Amino acid sequence: EWGGSQAHRCTRRCAASSVGRYALPYLRNSTTADQRPGRILKSMNETTNDAAAIFAPLWKRKWLILGVALLVAVGTYEYYKHKPAVYSAATQLFLGGAAEQQGTSGTGTPKTLSGRALADQVGLINSSVIGKPVRETLRAEHELAAARGKATAAASGSSDFITITTEARGPRPAVNLADAYAQAYIKRQRSDYLRNVRAQIANTRAQLRRIELPAAVKGKGTKNQAASNTTTLQAASLASKISQLESALSTFSGVQQVGPAKANPLPLSPAPKKNAIFGFVLGLILPAVAAYGLSR
Repeated sequence: EWGGSQAHRCTRRCAASSVGRYALPYLRNSTTADQRPGRILKSMNETTNDAAAIFAPLWKRKWLILGVALLVAVGTYEYYKHKPAVYSAATQLFLGGAAEQQGTSGTGTPKTLSGRALADQVGLINSSVIGKPVRETLRAEHELAAARGKATAAASGSSDFITITTEARGPRPAVNLADAYAQAYIKRQRSDYLRNVRAQIANTRAQLRRIELPAAVKGKGTKNQAASNTTTLQAASLASKISQLESALSTFSGVQQVGPAKANPLPLSPAPKKNAIFGFVLGLILPAVAAYGLSR
């Protein structure tokens, strides 16, 4: 019997015990491993359900959303396609001639304008002091497109150059506006400079007369010899200054326009294709948000 049914039963018991004894950790690990994928699959299912809840209303109304986007894109393209084109033009002013203005003090030494002085001149061009008479002149000449344009001045780094940039509905109006701003600024600067020099000449001549008259009344004398010598030196200095100022009037160059304004052959705006693309994207986003909001 031991070799028969008993051995058979023993073998079964031993097999069961070996499985229970040695395979239990593996079974426990396998059970844990089986549970972990279950958790991952559960979270993935939840994520999938959330995504489906979001995109379901969008997918349901996909043709409506796409139609709205296309309609907005076409409407945007047609709107900007028929808008008047805006062109730009630019010209440069050279302020190096302002060295003559430094010469009015008697030094006659050329100097580069400081950054603050250059910024002041840029502010003057951008102000109504220059802009108002320019636009009035353009309207009087029936240059209405140029008069409605926009002009902006900017300094070119630390150099003595100022760039005037204009925008108008057409290349020619943009050029006319830039040239008008440049000429108006040059005329104002020249007028101010010449008025300043003439005022200095008048003041210097008045000083010279005040010195020469007493000397002519006193005449010659031993006591007045020293005073006469001093007066003569002062008179010679004033006469030399008058000569320099009069020379500055005839040789004045002042602010110069580097060259006539030139227009960009390509328009700045409108850009129908870019605007249509933006309209298409906007036409997709807004209806999608509205569709999602209605489904909540």
